Amino acid sequence: MAEQLEPGNFIVRDLSLDDATGSEAHFVRSPERHAAALQEFFDRTGSDYARFNYLGEWHSHPNFDVNPSPVDIVSMNDLVTGERDIQFAALLIVRLRYLLWLELTASAFVRGRPAVVAHVQ
Repeated sequence: MAEQLEPGNFIVRDLSLDDATGSEAHFVRSPERHAAALQEFFDRTGSDYARFNYLGEWHSHPNFDVNPSPVDIVSMNDLVTGERDIQFAALLIVRLRYLLWLELTASAFVRGRPAVVAHVQ
């Protein structure tokens, strides 16, 4: 969850963690848990959706490649094509390699456009 400082410039203000679903090898998004965190965030920020809003999701792939999986892609596309009027979402996948090297992808999902994935090593 983030605050938009200016068009295209955001700062993360809060996040939710889900330690109850999924496993080390399989991420399961729990909409109910995250909906509660979002509601609390919106209550705290006065429901000023133009300034404070949902920015995206992240999870790690500690034992796998950092490219979005087919499940990741479907989940994110469902967010931007669903009825909640989410225009775009970002997905960050990280992995720590050899205790010193951070590998990650940042993916942008925009309604009506193909996903864009940026790799950083």
